[in-house]
Amino acid sequence: RFGGSRRALPQPGTVVSASWTSPLDVLYLAAIFDPIFTLSHAGEEEGSKKGVRVVSQETALAASVGVQNPLELLSGPGEIVPLSDLLAKNPRRIIVVFPEGSTSNGRGILRLVPSSLTSAAPQTKIYPMSIKYTPQDIVTPIPGWMEVLRFIWRLNSSQNHTIRVRIGAPHTKSMHTKAVDDDSTAQTTARGGQERPSSSRSGRGGGFESNFFDTLQRSPPRHEESGDPMESRGDGRIEVSPAEQKLLDAIADDLARLGRVKRVDLGVEEKEAFVQAWKGAKGARERSGRK
Repeated sequence: RFGGSRRALPQPGTVVSASWTSPLDVLYLAAIFDPIFTLSHAGEEEGSKKGVRVVSQETALAASVGVQNPLELLSGPGEIVPLSDLLAKNPRRIIVVFPEGSTSNGRGILRLVPSSLTSAAPQTKIYPMSIKYTPQDIVTPIPGWMEVLRFIWRLNSSQNHTIRVRIGAPHTKSMHTKAVDDDSTAQTTARGGQERPSSSRSGRGGGFESNFFDTLQRSPPRHEESGDPMESRGDGRIEVSPAEQKLLDAIADDLARLGRVKRVDLGVEEKEAFVQAWKGAKGARERSGRK
């Protein structure tokens, strides 16, 4: 049950930016909103194009446990579509985006993939949504078919699971573009009398950076230059403007606040490396145990 006015809830023509921890996220969103599901991509393997990949509910369920939908093995992945184009073609539907790009264990918000939410139109409302479960034994951060069996077993072996959904106030790109312009104007006015070093905040990457994961890899540097919002870097990484980075930081902060967790400086690439290392260590322990 949602409290408050229904006007505060996502409406057709808007985007839901949801946390992602379990296949139940997909089932819940499908039952409540009947949305169009999309998957975010890291950028390097997709030609650095901003946008999302439209998928079926079954494919979104499969992606929640890190496997490929068998029904789409022959057709292959769909093309990358900007959110602005997708909403223009489907003005009466809600679009669901999982901006972390991968499931987590529900104890932190991964670094958001920059290619998805930044492709929305300036006036499109983006609602951050946190979905959490109690107990948390049904989250699926580790990919693989064995995790599917474990998920089904844990889901059915417990008498009940409680789901808690919290929705934040909507964000738009134009809102953060204005904020960046206002900040630039204020800084220019403040420098009118004298020049001062501006390094006091250069080390902060949008909040919640003082945690253990910062020892692994710091946030990517912000790009101060502005240009075509759909342009990409030549090295395969997605280029984001200051306003777009501000939007990503605001969405990530809201997801962390709504879920009562912290942001971590780990993204899809770091998670994949961790999973490979974890599986390797687990296999080594199993082999040594059989000797």
